[in-house]
Amino acid sequence: MTLYPDQQKEMRISWLLLAAITIIGPLILWLVFSGEGVDSKKLKTLERTYKQRQSASPDVLRDQIVRQQEANRQLLANIEDVKKAVGIKKVAPYVVPNVSPYRNDPGSYFNKIYSAIKGELNRMAEGNRLVSYDAKLGYNTEQKSLSKDIVAGELVRLQLITKAVFLALSADKNIQVEQITHGEIIETGPESRLPLLREYPFRLELRGELKELSWVLHQLEVQQPDEKFIRALGSFQQSIQSKARLEMSDYTAEDHFPLIVRGWSIENDGKKKGDEFTQLKVILDLAGMEFLEPEERGMATHSTSAQPTYGSQGMNAPARSSRRGR
Repeated sequence: MTLYPDQQKEMRISWLLLAAITIIGPLILWLVFSGEGVDSKKLKTLERTYKQRQSASPDVLRDQIVRQQEANRQLLANIEDVKKAVGIKKVAPYVVPNVSPYRNDPGSYFNKIYSAIKGELNRMAEGNRLVSYDAKLGYNTEQKSLSKDIVAGELVRLQLITKAVFLALSADKNIQVEQITHGEIIETGPESRLPLLREYPFRLELRGELKELSWVLHQLEVQQPDEKFIRALGSFQQSIQSKARLEMSDYTAEDHFPLIVRGWSIENDGKKKGDEFTQLKVILDLAGMEFLEPEERGMATHSTSAQPTYGSQGMNAPARSSRRGR
């Protein structure tokens, strides 16, 4: 059974207690036969205590250890359930394939996937006749090939942003995707324990009608979206794989995970000329959660701030209202 570092502590304590009880007997015998500094009354008390612990404590401690082991198993099961419910699931094409030339140059793979995704999302935006759309997906168009050590993380970020933008462009009525801003990646968890997960925050600024914006907000968080959305996202990702000439793979409900809404704010711009209904601007602070493996937790350190810094402009002000994902 694999235990996280902080779970192993309780097991060590239980075994140490059992070991302590085991050595009490020899210690008392030594005191009895040495006859140094111990009167008969104290000897009888020590003998009585030893006999009581000898008969009862091993069983009590064994029961305690069994209960602790069961509690650890249940905790691990609960963690796995949470991972399955809300943890990031890395799927194609957001994983570097172990083939040449990408094996030795993962940065070129990222650029290829990024270009293919931009092309497909631009096609969707043009079909919806969007006037305002952040086609760069928050990336610097002048950036060079990414180094090996950050490609995996940037592919995760790209997967999250693509999912959110695809969802916004899938609304029944047009939603403007005005700006996307990347946030600083955060390793976090309970303060007294090793970091448990890695968050990939980003900010999405949308404009549209209340009904469509509410639908997007709901779909971002639900654990079981409707089959229509699953099929549409699966077809989109297969288009990316086809354009990048990758091996095709299916996207199913098992591959879905919710995005966490860290915070949000709403601005009412009122009616604009030519608009039939009032337009709202929504700023969403979103994130995906990647649970760390035990060996990663040992090397990770808590981020200095629970609030990420957004973008090169230093957009680090949190949204006015916040809530956690389900």
